[in-house]
Amino acid sequence: MTIKEALQAEVHIDNEALIDKILIDRALDASATYTAADHDAVEIASAFFYKYQALHPDFKEGGLSIKVNAKQLLKTANAIFIKYNMNDEVVRIKPKIKILNINESIN
Repeated sequence: MTIKEALQAEVHIDNEALIDKILIDRALDASATYTAADHDAVEIASAFFYKYQALHPDFKEGGLSIKVNAKQLLKTANAIFIKYNMNDEVVRIKPKIKILNINESIN
């Protein structure tokens, strides 16, 4: 198994262009044989994959539609970034406050 195949197995999504970009950005040799020593680097690369997927809008073209759970992907990415003390990469998830209807009078 190559490092690229290990990353593909980790993220379970086939976005070859994004996977190639992350491997290049992380200075990982996609065709190198994956070993246990590569686990941390591949896990960190997966966090970047989840982060990028979460920050891009849903995709729809013709009959093909891809929708991601951005909040869950960011939680997963953030957990990995924190595990490796990469706090600068953590994406802050801000809660949405929604006021639906206030029909009370103040006396």
